Amino acid sequence: GLLPVIGVPMPDGIRALHDRWDLPLVKAAEALDATAAEMRAAGCTPVEIMGSRPRDVLRTLPAEPHLWELAAGTMAAAGHATGTISAHLVAHAPTVDAFAAGLEVLVDEPGEGIGLAIRHGAHAEYVAGASEQYGLSPAETATVLNDAGATPQLVVETLWERCDRDLEATTKLATETAHLEPRQVAQCLEAAGITETGIEKLTAASIASSVFDIGDAESLLAMLPEPIERATRATPTITAPVEPADLDGDPTQFIGLHR
Repeated sequence: GLLPVIGVPMPDGIRALHDRWDLPLVKAAEALDATAAEMRAAGCTPVEIMGSRPRDVLRTLPAEPHLWELAAGTMAAAGHATGTISAHLVAHAPTVDAFAAGLEVLVDEPGEGIGLAIRHGAHAEYVAGASEQYGLSPAETATVLNDAGATPQLVVETLWERCDRDLEATTKLATETAHLEPRQVAQCLEAAGITETGIEKLTAASIASSVFDIGDAESLLAMLPEPIERATRATPTITAPVEPADLDGDPTQFIGLHR
């Protein structure tokens, strides 16, 4: 607690705790409540930073799929559970491509990956993008959604995206493979603001897959801002000690002085 009070810059404080008292860098950073940028300036590795401050990094990442592959892989190397990482991807990935790339690196098996995405509240377009990243056909996607216990609303909206927003194809898969009633399909599309009239067929852009290399994880930290110099805390005013004799045996005086 003394280091911030006397105005030691955060990166220097982290290194001081590490060098002088053998405290691991991550523990020192956590003790001082350092940001990811301050941890980077103190010499922490990407794995250490992603283990301690993943949100700081994820909130600064641009929508580059390879960076999200790195983020997912680095968080896994840092010891985060698969469910935790998938929740971070759902919460922070800025685009479908970024989300799908990170999820595929995290989980090889499509059913498990899409199941995680569903459990953590991924939107239909993200689920659809993930299924395409895994190489699933629209029919296989319908089967995986059904097996994962997806809601009818999510099933219909996801198939709508995977079927290039074709009403007939969406209805066919939803009824024959996902075992929904035609009226359910119509209700779900209506709830999503989708009507047959005026819908243009849009082909989802293909998602390019790249090879994950944790050795390039330094690029995760390139977007972090420079550490902001923290204001020095005011030094508390120390008054002269009060001798016991000055209290005259009256405890209320002690309480008043303590306050």
